[in-house]
Amino acid sequence: MATGKRKSSSGRKTSGRKTNSGRKKNDIQQESFTEEVILWVILAISILLFISNFGIGGAIGNAVSSFFFGVFGLIAYIFPVVLVIGTFFAASNKGNRIATVKIAAAVFFVLFLCMFIEIVRCGAEVAGAAGAYQYCSVHKIGGGFLGGLLAGIFCPNFGLLGSYVIDVVAMIICLVLITERSALKGVQKGSRKVYETAKESNERHRELAEQRREERELRRMDRKVEGVAVDTRVLPDRKAEPMGSDEVSEINIDKLLEQSNTNLPEIKEEKHVTLTAGGAEYQKLPAMEPETEPYVAPSAFSEEAFEAKELEEDASIFHSEPAYQESIHTEPAYEEHHPVEESIPYDAAEKPKKNVKATEEDIQNDVSSIEEEIHLEAQKERKYVFPPVSLLKPPGNKQGDSKQHLQETAQKLQQTLKNFGVNVTITNISCGPSVTRYEIQPEMGVKVSKIVNLADDIKLNLAAADIRIEAPIPGKAAVGIEVPNKETLMVSFRELVDSPEFKNHPSNISFCVGKDIGGNVTVADIAKMPHLLIAGATGSGKSVCINTIIMSILYKADPKDVKLIMV
Repeated sequence: MATGKRKSSSGRKTSGRKTNSGRKKNDIQQESFTEEVILWVILAISILLFISNFGIGGAIGNAVSSFFFGVFGLIAYIFPVVLVIGTFFAASNKGNRIATVKIAAAVFFVLFLCMFIEIVRCGAEVAGAAGAYQYCSVHKIGGGFLGGLLAGIFCPNFGLLGSYVIDVVAMIICLVLITERSALKGVQKGSRKVYETAKESNERHRELAEQRREERELRRMDRKVEGVAVDTRVLPDRKAEPMGSDEVSEINIDKLLEQSNTNLPEIKEEKHVTLTAGGAEYQKLPAMEPETEPYVAPSAFSEEAFEAKELEEDASIFHSEPAYQESIHTEPAYEEHHPVEESIPYDAAEKPKKNVKATEEDIQNDVSSIEEEIHLEAQKERKYVFPPVSLLKPPGNKQGDSKQHLQETAQKLQQTLKNFGVNVTITNISCGPSVTRYEIQPEMGVKVSKIVNLADDIKLNLAAADIRIEAPIPGKAAVGIEVPNKETLMVSFRELVDSPEFKNHPSNISFCVGKDIGGNVTVADIAKMPHLLIAGATGSGKSVCINTIIMSILYKADPKDVKLIMV
């Protein structure tokens, strides 16, 4: 009987739950039907109102239209549309707080719009709410009752201009709430767009100007030279020098011997030969003593005559302007000048003058000799001097962890393992620059995995930041436990380079790696690692490693033996 009662009670509960769920479904369906009916009714009313605004709604429609024009003014034309949109929006966003805020903002926007229209119609002389209603219901213009009410409140208190400002700002706020778009952001975006457009236009104009300049330069370079003979060599442009130019424009030669086949009288006073270049004296030399041999006048067909003719032709080609035409003439000999000082020995006057007019063959010989000297100088082998170790910074004076500290840590490690039932013996302690490795040998029957599983407990008892267990150590019947040192030692590059391991290494491309966990210097050979990848986190020493490789090569190899390409 008890079982039957339990079954009946459970059956009643199940049936009650089904009844409640069914009632909820029916209520939801009934509510949705009611909302749909209301929407259809409002849609029909809005259509009738819209038709009545144009005088085709009959007597009732005209009366209703006059009422809405009296209340809203010009807004009565769009009021039916606003009513339909607002109703559908509220029904589709039922229970949404943002939708409620938007609907309220739309209502206030309509009110402030009615006020704006009424202020525009009446100005400062507001007729009031009742007067606005009567006027707008008849003439169907203005802001209606609502606009007159708000205008009657703001205009007397804030004036016409203040009412305009308040009304416009309020409408902007309502639009921001409805659209959820900031007007200031739009202005900022527009101004930024205008700025970027102007900047791009400026850059485009600058690029076009640069292209035009380059095109003009190319056209100028490609322009053919006209009016120049084939055999004429065009000299490069040069600035005209006012005075002291190297061009010879006048040569004053001492007076020639007047009579031939006669001996000249003895000259007691030293005379000068004057060479005028560009209007200034180019060179002053003591006059040569005349020889006793007779003077022979040059023939019209002699070699000197042809050279003079060629000189005149060259001058006519390269100096076509009258101001730069060269003329060669003789002046009376033995032109009087100041005598040479007696301190100058007579041998200085006897030195032969350097031939100013050098042939092309001489120039080529001089150029070739200079090039040969430069080439020989470059081929001279220079012995590479290895940089001294004294240039490097010496290592610091830090000693690291003391032996007593290492012994205490070893005893603490042994006691910690013993507390967890693992008996071990410390066989060796290897202290490196930053890590110390304790080599332990477990008793017979102790699994290595048991020691590995105690890593967290060992770290806790030693108060270490982290530990590393190497089980077992390669080549040894022991387990290594690496513990960070209390004081980290800095490994300097000088002590690595100055070590025998690096000096005695046979390879020229060996480099210092550092020190191992035992404190021994480690040297590697690049030849045995042609593809080396240096990786690590930020601050782990990648750049220091590359710098060490380069410095090791500088201290180990001669430049003729090792070439390094850095990309």
